[in-house]
Amino acid sequence: MTVWGVLAGGRGRRYGEPKASARFGNQTFLQHSLDVVRRSKMVDDVIAVSVARHQTLTLPDDCVAIIDSDIDPGPAHSIGRLAGYANSCERDLVVVAVDMLNLTPTTLSRMRDRLRDQRLTGEFRVSVASSGTRDHWVFVGIPHALTQTVADNAGSVSAIQVLLQLCPIERFPVSAEELLDVNTPDLLPPDRN
Repeated sequence: MTVWGVLAGGRGRRYGEPKASARFGNQTFLQHSLDVVRRSKMVDDVIAVSVARHQTLTLPDDCVAIIDSDIDPGPAHSIGRLAGYANSCERDLVVVAVDMLNLTPTTLSRMRDRLRDQRLTGEFRVSVASSGTRDHWVFVGIPHALTQTVADNAGSVSAIQVLLQLCPIERFPVSAEELLDVNTPDLLPPDRN
Protein backbone atom coordinates (compact mmCIF):
# COMPACT_ATOMS: atom_id res chain seq x y z
CA MET A 1 0.00 0.00 0.00
CA THR A 2 1.09 3.52 -0.77
CA VAL A 3 0.77 7.06 0.55
CA TRP A 4 0.70 9.47 -2.40
CA GLY A 5 2.27 12.68 -1.09
CA VAL A 6 1.51 15.85 -3.02
CA LEU A 7 3.78 18.80 -2.20
CA ALA A 8 1.39 21.75 -2.36
CA GLY A 9 2.85 24.26 0.10
CA GLY A 10 4.90 26.40 -2.31
CA ARG A 11 4.17 30.10 -2.42
CA GLY A 12 4.75 30.33 -6.17
CA ARG A 13 6.74 33.57 -5.92
CA ARG A 14 8.01 33.18 -9.48
CA TYR A 15 4.53 33.64 -10.93
CA GLY A 16 2.62 35.51 -8.26
CA GLU A 17 0.31 33.03 -6.51
CA PRO A 18 0.51 29.87 -4.39
CA LYS A 19 1.32 26.79 -6.45
CA ALA A 20 -1.70 24.83 -5.23
CA SER A 21 -4.18 27.47 -6.46
CA ALA A 22 -2.39 28.50 -9.67
CA ARG A 23 -4.34 27.61 -12.81
CA PHE A 24 -3.52 24.95 -15.39
CA GLY A 25 -6.17 25.10 -18.09
CA ASN A 26 -9.55 24.97 -16.33
CA GLN A 27 -8.15 23.42 -13.11
CA THR A 28 -5.82 24.43 -10.33
CA PHE A 29 -2.42 22.75 -10.13
CA LEU A 30 -3.70 20.85 -7.09
CA GLN A 31 -6.86 19.60 -8.83
CA HIS A 32 -4.79 18.48 -11.81
CA SER A 33 -2.26 16.65 -9.61
CA LEU A 34 -4.98 14.94 -7.59
CA ASP A 35 -6.70 13.76 -10.78
CA VAL A 36 -3.47 12.17 -12.01
CA VAL A 37 -2.81 10.52 -8.63
CA ARG A 38 -6.37 9.18 -8.41
CA ARG A 39 -5.91 7.44 -11.76
CA SER A 40 -2.75 5.75 -10.39
CA LYS A 41 -3.71 4.77 -6.88
CA MET A 42 -5.09 1.50 -5.61
CA VAL A 43 -8.30 1.37 -3.54
CA ASP A 44 -6.52 1.20 -0.16
CA ASP A 45 -3.93 3.88 -0.96
CA VAL A 46 -4.02 7.27 0.79
CA ILE A 47 -3.51 10.73 -0.71
CA ALA A 48 -1.70 13.12 1.66
CA VAL A 49 -1.34 16.77 0.67
CA SER A 50 1.51 18.71 2.27
CA VAL A 51 0.23 22.19 3.06
CA ALA A 52 2.12 25.15 4.52
CA ARG A 53 0.85 26.43 7.85
CA HIS A 54 -0.32 29.75 6.36
CA GLN A 55 -2.45 28.12 3.63
CA THR A 56 -6.18 27.65 3.74
CA LEU A 57 -6.96 24.92 1.24
CA THR A 58 -10.19 23.03 1.06
CA LEU A 59 -9.22 19.46 0.29
CA PRO A 60 -11.49 16.77 -1.09
CA ASP A 61 -12.72 14.11 1.36
CA ASP A 62 -10.32 11.50 -0.04
CA CYS A 63 -7.26 13.57 0.97
CA VAL A 64 -5.44 13.97 4.28
CA ALA A 65 -3.82 17.34 5.02
CA ILE A 66 -0.27 17.20 6.39
CA ILE A 67 0.29 20.66 7.83
CA ASP A 68 3.90 21.81 7.87
CA SER A 69 4.89 23.49 11.11
CA ASP A 70 7.28 25.90 9.37
CA ILE A 71 5.77 29.10 7.98
CA ASP A 72 7.66 28.66 4.71
CA PRO A 73 8.65 24.98 4.48
CA GLY A 74 11.11 23.77 1.91
CA PRO A 75 10.77 20.49 0.06
CA ALA A 76 13.03 18.65 2.52
CA HIS A 77 10.85 19.57 5.48
CA SER A 78 7.65 18.69 3.63
CA ILE A 79 9.05 15.38 2.39
CA GLY A 80 10.10 14.61 5.97
CA ARG A 81 6.56 15.27 7.27
CA LEU A 82 5.06 13.11 4.53
CA ALA A 83 7.59 10.35 5.26
CA GLY A 84 6.66 10.47 8.94
CA TYR A 85 2.99 10.11 8.04
CA ALA A 86 3.71 7.20 5.64
CA ASN A 87 5.80 5.53 8.36
CA SER A 88 2.94 5.84 10.88
CA CYS A 89 0.65 4.12 8.34
CA GLU A 90 3.34 1.50 7.56
CA ARG A 91 3.18 2.32 3.85
CA ASP A 92 5.50 3.25 1.03
CA LEU A 93 5.56 6.90 -0.03
CA VAL A 94 5.52 8.42 -3.50
CA VAL A 95 6.12 12.20 -3.44
CA VAL A 96 5.05 14.41 -6.34
CA ALA A 97 5.32 18.19 -6.54
CA VAL A 98 2.06 19.92 -7.41
CA ASP A 99 3.73 21.81 -10.27
CA MET A 100 4.87 18.72 -12.19
CA LEU A 101 2.02 19.03 -14.66
CA ASN A 102 3.16 16.53 -17.29
CA LEU A 103 3.41 13.41 -15.10
CA THR A 104 1.18 10.59 -16.27
CA PRO A 105 -0.75 7.99 -14.30
CA THR A 106 1.32 5.33 -16.05
CA THR A 107 4.56 6.76 -14.68
CA LEU A 108 3.12 7.05 -11.17
CA SER A 109 1.89 3.45 -11.36
CA ARG A 110 5.38 2.35 -12.44
CA MET A 111 6.84 4.06 -9.37
CA ARG A 112 4.29 2.35 -7.10
CA ASP A 113 5.11 -1.01 -8.70
CA ARG A 114 8.84 -0.37 -8.24
CA LEU A 115 8.30 0.07 -4.50
CA ARG A 116 6.24 -3.14 -4.39
CA ASP A 117 9.10 -4.98 -6.12
CA GLN A 118 11.51 -3.70 -3.47
CA ARG A 119 9.31 -5.17 -0.73
CA LEU A 120 9.40 -8.52 -2.52
CA THR A 121 13.18 -8.55 -2.95
CA GLY A 122 14.10 -6.86 0.34
CA GLU A 123 16.49 -4.50 -1.52
CA PHE A 124 15.31 -1.04 -0.45
CA ARG A 125 16.31 2.11 -2.32
CA VAL A 126 14.89 5.59 -2.69
CA SER A 127 13.82 5.95 -6.31
CA VAL A 128 14.57 9.39 -7.74
CA ALA A 129 12.99 10.36 -11.06
CA SER A 130 15.61 10.87 -13.74
CA SER A 131 15.41 11.74 -17.42
CA GLY A 132 19.05 10.80 -17.92
CA THR A 133 20.14 14.44 -18.06
CA ARG A 134 18.14 15.71 -15.09
CA ASP A 135 17.14 14.25 -11.73
CA HIS A 136 13.98 15.59 -10.13
CA TRP A 137 14.20 15.33 -6.34
CA VAL A 138 10.54 16.16 -5.72
CA PHE A 139 9.33 13.07 -7.55
CA VAL A 140 10.65 10.26 -5.40
CA GLY A 141 9.55 6.85 -4.19
CA ILE A 142 10.49 5.95 -0.63
CA PRO A 143 9.90 2.38 0.58
CA HIS A 144 8.38 2.00 4.03
CA ALA A 145 11.67 0.51 5.26
CA LEU A 146 13.31 3.94 4.74
CA THR A 147 10.48 6.37 5.61
CA GLN A 148 11.51 6.75 9.26
CA THR A 149 15.11 7.52 8.30
CA VAL A 150 13.96 10.24 5.90
CA ALA A 151 11.44 11.60 8.43
CA ASP A 152 14.02 11.80 11.21
CA ASN A 153 16.53 13.76 9.16
CA ALA A 154 14.69 15.76 6.49
CA GLY A 155 14.31 18.90 8.60
CA SER A 156 18.02 19.31 9.25
CA VAL A 157 19.50 19.48 5.74
CA SER A 158 18.29 19.56 2.17
CA ALA A 159 16.26 16.64 0.83
CA ILE A 160 19.06 15.70 -1.53
CA GLN A 161 21.63 15.54 1.27
CA VAL A 162 19.33 13.43 3.44
CA LEU A 163 18.73 10.93 0.68
CA LEU A 164 22.34 10.78 -0.48
CA GLN A 165 23.76 10.41 3.02
CA LEU A 166 21.25 8.05 4.58
CA CYS A 167 19.62 5.93 1.91
CA PRO A 168 20.65 3.89 -1.10
CA ILE A 169 19.55 5.76 -4.24
CA GLU A 170 18.42 4.48 -7.63
CA ARG A 171 17.50 6.52 -10.65
CA PHE A 172 13.98 5.85 -11.91
CA PRO A 173 13.71 6.51 -15.66
CA VAL A 174 11.13 9.12 -16.67
CA SER A 175 10.80 11.09 -19.89
CA ALA A 176 12.31 14.58 -19.84
CA GLU A 177 8.91 16.05 -20.71
CA GLU A 178 7.31 14.56 -17.61
CA LEU A 179 9.95 16.12 -15.37
CA LEU A 180 9.19 19.67 -16.51
CA ASP A 181 7.69 21.92 -13.88
CA VAL A 182 6.54 25.51 -13.73
CA ASN A 183 9.94 26.50 -12.34
CA THR A 184 11.36 25.87 -15.81
CA PRO A 185 10.01 29.10 -17.40
CA ASP A 186 11.12 28.42 -20.97
CA LEU A 187 9.52 24.97 -20.85
CA LEU A 188 6.06 25.73 -19.46
CA PRO A 189 3.21 23.52 -20.65
CA PRO A 190 1.50 25.14 -23.68
CA ASP A 191 -1.94 25.51 -22.06
CA ARG A 192 -0.67 27.20 -18.87
CA ASN A 193 -2.84 30.31 -18.34
